[in-house]
Amino acid sequence: MSEKKSELKDRIKSVRKFRLFTQEELGQKLGVTKSAVAAWETGRNSPAPLMLKEISKLLNCSFDWLSSDESEITGQWAERIKVEHPDKVDNENYDRNRIMEDVSYVATNITRLGLEDKLTQSDMKLLKSIIDIIEEREEINNTSK
Repeated sequence: MSEKKSELKDRIKSVRKFRLFTQEELGQKLGVTKSAVAAWETGRNSPAPLMLKEISKLLNCSFDWLSSDESEITGQWAERIKVEHPDKVDNENYDRNRIMEDVSYVATNITRLGLEDKLTQSDMKLLKSIIDIIEEREEINNTSK
């Protein structure tokens, strides 16, 4: 019998952090509580096989890697779990993740409304004006640094 190279709890935690999810975000996407995710990451509980399959899909990692006690945590994933404070990645990227989710929502709905011929020329002028204001603000911020 071979020796374990890594624990499931560590693989879940490292890939979650690598993919920039908080425990709460991962739980929400999987339909479980933050406490359930924390229990997996501390080894108090393990996710059911079907849940593990969902985790691997959501975090875009190999199910075999995630579920195997023979696989090693390597490269960038190992570095994140070893050297960073447990919440550092989550805190640094929380706002960015929220903004990107909102950007995706807005872009999807603008596209849908356009395809359904529900946008007017004045709607588009308003949206373009908002983008111009944001870009001007960024130019001002960059020149004042």
